[in-house]
Amino acid sequence: SGSNVMILAKVPPASPASWLLRTNRRPLSVTAVCCTTELQRTTKQTVFLMTGAHVMQRGLLKWGGPDAKRPRRIVTFALERGRCCVCGQCNVLGRVDEQAGDYGRFRCAACMDADCNEIVDEEALYMTGLVTSVVAVGQGARRRGLRIVSDPGGSKFQCLGANVWSSAKVLLHYLEETLFKQHPEGLKGVRILELGAGCGLPGLALAQMGADVTLTDVPRLCPLLQENVSANFGSDGSLACDVALPAAPKSNWMMVTDVPEEVTETSLQPCASPRRPSVAPLRWDELEDLEKVLQQIRGSGPLDFVIGSDVGYLPDAVVSLLQTISALRDAGRQADPTRAKVVLGLCSRPGEVEEFSEQVAKAGWCMEVVKKVDMASERGDCSSPVFVVLLNCSA
Repeated sequence: SGSNVMILAKVPPASPASWLLRTNRRPLSVTAVCCTTELQRTTKQTVFLMTGAHVMQRGLLKWGGPDAKRPRRIVTFALERGRCCVCGQCNVLGRVDEQAGDYGRFRCAACMDADCNEIVDEEALYMTGLVTSVVAVGQGARRRGLRIVSDPGGSKFQCLGANVWSSAKVLLHYLEETLFKQHPEGLKGVRILELGAGCGLPGLALAQMGADVTLTDVPRLCPLLQENVSANFGSDGSLACDVALPAAPKSNWMMVTDVPEEVTETSLQPCASPRRPSVAPLRWDELEDLEKVLQQIRGSGPLDFVIGSDVGYLPDAVVSLLQTISALRDAGRQADPTRAKVVLGLCSRPGEVEEFSEQVAKAGWCMEVVKKVDMASERGDCSSPVFVVLLNCSA
């Protein structure tokens, strides 16, 4: 397009090693890239200024330098290789647009730049800390925006839960499909507790639609959960603001079903009776944490659902997870024979779901797979498949 673009990014190399980096959830190596097929790995952050196909390496940027050119856009995110949903190119550098499709769609760097006209303040290059982004949630007439506060660089919350994982969106879509068949007017009165909530995407989205939600995680992540609650809900429980969603990028070649135009042109019809979620610390191996949550449940009423996404990646924690779930689903029921349903979203990284299933069976539980999503086909990147499972204690 002839415009200046700066890309300062962390990207995996163009080799199978990028898959290993993703599956092990390790920080990506610091690299610098341009919108062509060239890739240079460095030990420092390097800035490239691009004008069309012409690339000039400037070293560390100095805005006051005589040869510095002001870029039109500053991009500071992780890049990976995938199949672009707009132009159809394969194995190109880009990232997933979380506002497109049901689970996000991969777009190459060139297509992203073609749709961007904003000017970003030069200080944004050096910004670190919490990042607020808009994530599309819901389907059909319930499609809406949700503000998610995350810490992708680990500057404040140095743990895996400070980011949104694919299993959270798959779990949410399954729950909305299931719950709105039973509650077409909204989820008022449905009581849900989310385990290992992280940024809290499923619970926040269900609270938008009226569910009574409790978000739980380890104490060090509870401030991040509070940030996400405040970003979406006022102190009186109302929605903090309406988040508009742009139309999804057009594609004539992609076989995956796109969101209908009449849905993507707007944000959402008003959410039915939104309810501000509560936040509570809950470590699965700490009886004191569990007892406080159980007291809250006994005082307000039994749960209808216990949910969680990506909670099975640590084999050593599965036993304590199941013990916590068992206590939660029975709390406050007394003579009521029904129990809370347990619904989990599990990312199928190599051997992860199989090992989780074995541990569940050893503990006397049954696991039923109710949904499977091929995320690589849906998104166009190298994401692992995601399973939604129901857990029931066979004892």
